[in-house]
Amino acid sequence: MERSLRLSVGASVDVGDLVLPEAAPPYETSTVIVSRPDGSPCYGATVGQSTWGSGMRTDVEGRVQVPWPRPREGESRKPIHLLAAAPGFAPTPLTLEPPPDPAVEVRVTLKPGHRIGGRVVRPDGSPEASTQLLLANGNLDPRNAFPEGLDEAYQRAGQVPREGGMPALYLVLHTDKEGAFFAKDLPAGPYHARAFGSRRVAPPSGTPPLAVTVSAIASDTLDVVVRLPADDSPATGTVLVRVLDAASREPVL
Repeated sequence: MERSLRLSVGASVDVGDLVLPEAAPPYETSTVIVSRPDGSPCYGATVGQSTWGSGMRTDVEGRVQVPWPRPREGESRKPIHLLAAAPGFAPTPLTLEPPPDPAVEVRVTLKPGHRIGGRVVRPDGSPEASTQLLLANGNLDPRNAFPEGLDEAYQRAGQVPREGGMPALYLVLHTDKEGAFFAKDLPAGPYHARAFGSRRVAPPSGTPPLAVTVSAIASDTLDVVVRLPADDSPATGTVLVRVLDAASREPVL
């Protein structure tokens, strides 16, 4: 219950007892221990729900406490699906099963990381510099692997799915001045790669982007060639116009 009081300068007022609301119970947690393939603890690994590097970090013993969200009234707890990741290794899925038990330690061993590389080229074979390339989970249908729209869609595509496992979208890259790209610390393939080209003329609103997808890319392939489709913009040219005075026929400056 709230109560308001009018106070005067220099006056003393007895407001009675102030009763604080009951504190919420502390979150229950589960202990996750992240190890390298050789069994040693992995310090500084992230444990979270996306491929974007956010999450909690492990201590020197590879441990981290993962809080369980409080269930809504009448609902039961559901498993928590996470990814453990560290430089030099692939993001590795893990699952916490309810109910949380402080005595149970969930152990996850990071998997070896993989890499891919290649070039994005125009239809004539010349490099497409500074263009965006998306790298996605090749076990999914390409129609479900790539986000459409705003940044929020990219964030969702990088989240661990509700049923667990790997996200749809792994990385967002940009080619260098030679059209080359390289990615490391990836899960095992296959992969989809989608690159975007530019148009000479801005298209009408709602026009699909000028893009191409290459699928079934195997792990550790370093000679991927992504060839962009031809620019479908209408032909353009240059029009020279001279403005003349109607009487003198001299140019108007």
